[in-house]
Amino acid sequence: MESIVVLDGHALNPGDLDWQILTKDKKGRTFAELTVYARTPASLVVERAKEAGVIIVNKINLTAEVIAQLPNLKMIAITATGTNNIDSKAANKHGILVKNVVGYSSNAVAQHVFALILGLTNQVEKHNATVTNLKWSNHPDFCYFLSPWSELAQKTLGIFGYGNIGKKVAEIALAFGMKVIAFNRSSDPLGLPVRMVSKTELLQESDILSLHAPLTEETRYFIHQDTISKMKPSALLINTARGALINEHELSQSLINQVIKGAALDVMTSEPPKSNNPLLGLPNCLITPHMAWTSMEARQKLLTNTWENILELGKLSKS
Repeated sequence: MESIVVLDGHALNPGDLDWQILTKDKKGRTFAELTVYARTPASLVVERAKEAGVIIVNKINLTAEVIAQLPNLKMIAITATGTNNIDSKAANKHGILVKNVVGYSSNAVAQHVFALILGLTNQVEKHNATVTNLKWSNHPDFCYFLSPWSELAQKTLGIFGYGNIGKKVAEIALAFGMKVIAFNRSSDPLGLPVRMVSKTELLQESDILSLHAPLTEETRYFIHQDTISKMKPSALLINTARGALINEHELSQSLINQVIKGAALDVMTSEPPKSNNPLLGLPNCLITPHMAWTSMEARQKLLTNTWENILELGKLSKS
């Protein structure tokens, strides 16, 4: 019977999903024993995984040194899209299959993009706080607003990185009546009325700029003092991709000096962010805790696709 060990399962499943799907084949027969750890410190990875045939990780780093100490390991299943936390060369050297999951959270992330956009524009949370504090109850007028706000219709949304998630964001933006421009290594608008532009045009024309590119040496710190200076003073910046696409210190200075109007981020360079991160507490910066991918539906799809990857290992071992 296969031994499956989940090393850091809490983010995927804090208790509202059923891990036991991983132990059954498609006919409902049990083929594996499962051990789940919510979190595993680096010092305990080898101890907990040493007997496993399959280990499931999200953010845990599996170095060549660690992999060499796992003699029974056949597969590393990653409950994420990125594989940068795995030494894939070392895994390949030892004949270990590495499988990630892509496309599971496109709807969830795109929805969160607009939650962040509307958080900046409509300020629902701030207005609710004033109502809770009885400002409305004690107000002389039947309505009020904290500051002037604008409709999304006819505004230009710029998308940096036009893949599956970028396309979903574009579809929603078009439904709002927005104009959509995008920069991508491919110039294919994927069947939508999206205008593909250069990086400079993207920065200059976007009323709202949403980041969806993978983190590479080319994209690292794409948003910094010089690129921000090319943006409109009224522009909003959204990041649900990777924290290091942004130089956080230079963004904080730009927000303080009102070089751009605001930013909303679901990802940070260091996660969790340090308490002295310069973006924390800025009135024109919303931050959510890397939750864009965590809808119930997205996490269920991620768990199901991970199970399917493990079943594929069984087919490969029999061939």
